[in-house]
Amino acid sequence: HVVASTVPADYILPGVVSRFLNAYPGVFVELSRADSATVWDAVRNYEAEIGVAGSARDDPALEHIAIARDELVLIAPSTGEYLHWKDPAPLEEVLRAPMLCREPGSGTQKTFDDALRILGVDPERIAARAQLDSVEAIKSAVADGGGIAVVSNLAMQGDPAARSVRILHIEGLSLVRSFYLITHMRRVLSPAAQAFRDFAVLSLAR
Repeated sequence: HVVASTVPADYILPGVVSRFLNAYPGVFVELSRADSATVWDAVRNYEAEIGVAGSARDDPALEHIAIARDELVLIAPSTGEYLHWKDPAPLEEVLRAPMLCREPGSGTQKTFDDALRILGVDPERIAARAQLDSVEAIKSAVADGGGIAVVSNLAMQGDPAARSVRILHIEGLSLVRSFYLITHMRRVLSPAAQAFRDFAVLSLAR
């Protein structure tokens, strides 16, 4: 049983699972989706053998290894004032605009909030207008003019819907992050889980 946060569950692991199933035809894989905080908790509480999340946590009971990198980007409607925004967009302009946010346990939201704090900016200054718990919902809402949002660049690659929004960066913010494969230090993985762990690490390291 593998539990992963939204971006790796939707955009990274499906390809890994497909290649793994071809290499190990007798193995069944269950891939569940949750936010990053829940992923860490699921592994710690022995509810999942393997977790993959977009934020790190200092937990001595858990081992984590970086397996992929990602950059967060700003998406904005391709209409109205947003057509005139520069790339990168000035931070003060971003803070004033209506923002569609992810849930508090989201690794994407944590990465954005932490980047603001590094610059001495309180995340409460974000003009949050809505909270949506999926990347696809956020992309649709932005395309329909509901506001701006910060999402994974992986979620925009190869997506035809990306043509209906503007993809920008935010001036002064470093929004590069890693995805981590998480296991419990005191848990002996099943042979199938161990095989998947090793396969994922090698597959994504290429």
